[in-house]
Amino acid sequence: MSDPSDPYGEISYGSSAYLQSHPDNLAVIAMLFGLQPQTLEAARVLEIGCAGGGNLLPLAAAWPGSQFVGIDLSPRQIAEAQAGVAALQLTNITFQAMSLEEVGSAFGTFDYIIAHGVYSWVAVPVREQLMALCARLLKPMGVAYLSFNTLPGSAARATLRDMVKFHTRRASGLPERVSQARAFFAFLEAALKDRDDAYARSIREELSQIAGLEDYYIAHEYLEETNDPCYFHEFIHHAQRHGLQFLGEAEIQSMSTAGLSVSVQAGLREMASRVEEAEQYGDFVRGRAFRQTLLCRPEIELKRAISPDLVQRFHFASALQPMHEEGSAGSRFSYRFRDADGRVMEVRDALARAALLELEAVWPVAVAFEELLERASVRAGVPTGPGSAVILGNTLLKCYSVSRGMEFQLSPRGFYPAVSDFPKASPLARWQASCGFRVTNQRHENVLLGFAEKALMERLDGSQSRRDLEAHFQEARLILEHFARVALLVS
Repeated sequence: MSDPSDPYGEISYGSSAYLQSHPDNLAVIAMLFGLQPQTLEAARVLEIGCAGGGNLLPLAAAWPGSQFVGIDLSPRQIAEAQAGVAALQLTNITFQAMSLEEVGSAFGTFDYIIAHGVYSWVAVPVREQLMALCARLLKPMGVAYLSFNTLPGSAARATLRDMVKFHTRRASGLPERVSQARAFFAFLEAALKDRDDAYARSIREELSQIAGLEDYYIAHEYLEETNDPCYFHEFIHHAQRHGLQFLGEAEIQSMSTAGLSVSVQAGLREMASRVEEAEQYGDFVRGRAFRQTLLCRPEIELKRAISPDLVQRFHFASALQPMHEEGSAGSRFSYRFRDADGRVMEVRDALARAALLELEAVWPVAVAFEELLERASVRAGVPTGPGSAVILGNTLLKCYSVSRGMEFQLSPRGFYPAVSDFPKASPLARWQASCGFRVTNQRHENVLLGFAEKALMERLDGSQSRRDLEAHFQEARLILEHFARVALLVS
C-alpha cells in the first residue's frame, strides 16, 4: 500500500460486502468475551484497503448514525467508491486515496477497524504500518478485524502461486497473465487427474476452489507481487509487539473443537495452556488456510468463560433445520437440528427445541430473547420457570459456538420479510442493480441477480404497486417472493 502506482489500473479488485466483517458481528464477539463495544447506532468505523466501497457503503446506508471512513491506495477504486457516495447522497462516509503513512491524527480514533485482504498481500514494511495504525487508532473498547492467509493450509496455494508466476513471467500486462494462468490451471488439472499421490491431491483440491472464480481474484490472489501466508503464532506475536491482543475469530465457530475426536480434543488441552496456543495447534490439526482474526487492546481482561446470562441481551436468527425425531419407549427424545455445513446438534429440552423451531420458521428475521422465550413457551405448551431463560441461553450459546447456522445480533438488521402491496428495495440495492448484477441485501450479504431480477430491482422504489409490477413483468411474483426470502425488501 505504500507503492504510489495504482495496483488496480488493469483489473479492479472485486468490491463486495463481507458478512464476517460487519461491525455488529464484531461487537457480539467482543461483548461475549468481556468488552463493552460501541453499538452501530453511533460508531466510528475505518476500513483499510476499502477498494470500491462494496463493504463500507452498505454499512453507511444502513446505519446513518455512525461515521465511516475508507482508505485505499488505488485512486481508481476510490473514485468508484465516491461515485457511490454521491449517487446515494450519503453524508456519514468519506473515501480517500492514500497510503498508510499518510494517515494522520486528524483521522481520530475508531470503534472498529476493518482490513480485509490486506495483511498477507503487502510487503513486510507495510504490514508493520498496518499493525501500528490499528494500535494507534483503536479506541479503548475497539475491535480490529484483519484477514490473512494462514499456514499450514495455504502451502498448496503458495506452491501453485509460484508455478503460475513462473509460467506467466513473459506475459505483457495483467489481463494476458490471467489468461495464461487459466490455461496453465487447465493443463495442470489434466496432467494430475489420474494420480492419487499426496501432491496431486493437494493441487487438485486447490484447483477445484479456483473453478468459476472471477479474473480479479486470480489476478490478486495468484499474480500479485506479494502474497505471503504466515502461521497464526507469527501473526499474534506481531500484534503483541504493537500493543494488541488476540480477541477471537470473526467466525467464532472456528474456535470450537467440535467435530474433532475426544482424543484429539484431550491432546489439544494438554499441549495448549493459552487460547492462542490452542488456536495454533488447531490450525496444525485442521490445515487451516485463512483467518479473520479480531484484536483488541492489551489492558482489557478478557473473559473466556461466556456467561449464558449475557446471551439474553442479543437478538437471534437461525437457519438450523429440524431433523426427524428419534427415540424409543422409556427413553427421552433426542431433538436434532442440522446446519448447511452438515453439522448436527442435539437439543433435548422441549422449550429450547421449540425456540429453534420458532427461529427456523421466521428465518432470516432476528428475534429478541424475551420474545423468543415467550413464543417457545406457547409452541411447546409449557410454562416458563426460573431456569427456563438459563436453559434457553445455554442452548443458543451452544449452537452459536459450533454452527454458522445460528446468529447473534446486537443491533438487528432491518428488512421486510414479506412482499407488500407496494414493494420497495433499498436505494443501495437499486443503485447497485443499475450498475451491474450483484447487490447487497439488508443482511450484508451479496446477492447475484439475473436479467429479469435486475430489471425489476431497478423499479422497486415503492411507487409501483405489486399488481402493476406483476402486469409488466412476467415473473414478478416469483422474483418478489425471492427478494423477500433473501432480505432484499425494506418497509
